[in-house]
Amino acid sequence: MTKTVKKPVTLLLLFVVCLTTACDNSAFREQIGEFQKAMNDSRSGVEAYYQEMNSFEMDLYLLSRELDPNQTLSFLYGPLNPDEKKPAADPRAGYINGPFSPNAIQARLDSLKLIGLYGTRLAELAGTSAPAEFESAASALGANVVNLEATFNKLRDSGDPTAFRYAKPVSELVGIVGRLFIERKRDKDLVEAIRKATPEITKITTQLSMDLEDVISPIRRTGLEQSIALLTNYYNDEIKKPSTRESRKTLLTEVKGMIRQYELLTTAKPQEAVKTMEEANQALLAYANSGRNDTDFTHLVGKIGEFRDRATQIAKAIQEIREIRKGLRDAN
Repeated sequence: MTKTVKKPVTLLLLFVVCLTTACDNSAFREQIGEFQKAMNDSRSGVEAYYQEMNSFEMDLYLLSRELDPNQTLSFLYGPLNPDEKKPAADPRAGYINGPFSPNAIQARLDSLKLIGLYGTRLAELAGTSAPAEFESAASALGANVVNLEATFNKLRDSGDPTAFRYAKPVSELVGIVGRLFIERKRDKDLVEAIRKATPEITKITTQLSMDLEDVISPIRRTGLEQSIALLTNYYNDEIKKPSTRESRKTLLTEVKGMIRQYELLTTAKPQEAVKTMEEANQALLAYANSGRNDTDFTHLVGKIGEFRDRATQIAKAIQEIREIRKGLRDAN
């Protein structure tokens, strides 16, 4: 799942290496590696929340059928193309290829990839080696990223409620990043690119945070609450019948796993990683605009540290959630 796409904050120290004379290059390179890992962890965490939305909903649907023999089984198929409308909701049915459009999920992941490509290219241009040459934006960014504006417009027309907020800033940022890859400008042109790109990145990260805060996290939280309630009711019914300690332990282990997932979800929120990514991006802009003075550099490093710590926390939480879900699947 994790194609290595370095986040924009990765360029922070690289930018400083190139433009600040009083620095220890080996120390900076060591820190760059650490921060690059944090960027990858952060993107992986956000990706996991998006990519597991549909499988999480299916798990909840099948659990309800597993615990209640009176519930019938039926399925709806979500649309395969971004411009198709999804079928009418049916609370009795599970969704295949849904209920969240895979195209809508992928478009948001491609928006994160675009921000990562921006950071990667700035890092290359700020470095001492000659950056790679590209003949076109499509060859540098990939067709999916170049066509993101059109994808979001199709999603908007098919009923995606927030897609329209992505279309324009994505289009602007594709143009900025495309020119960075093709023109290979350096020095003061990089500062100008940062000034132009930062407002568009802010719009994208703000909407990603809102999607996570208002839609994805509440759905996951509500789904876990429903799962805990289903298992609790089932357990209370089962203990009225003859049971063994082992059978009760099996059920309680499943309940414990759901409760732990809920705790992790409420303490390690992916939207906070996106927010700290934006704060680090704003710190980079302030540092570029200030003529790279010591005060703004200190602020910059502090924001990177916050982002690194948050990304690490979320990565650990995601890994634990995956291990819990795998354990529950294997046990069943």
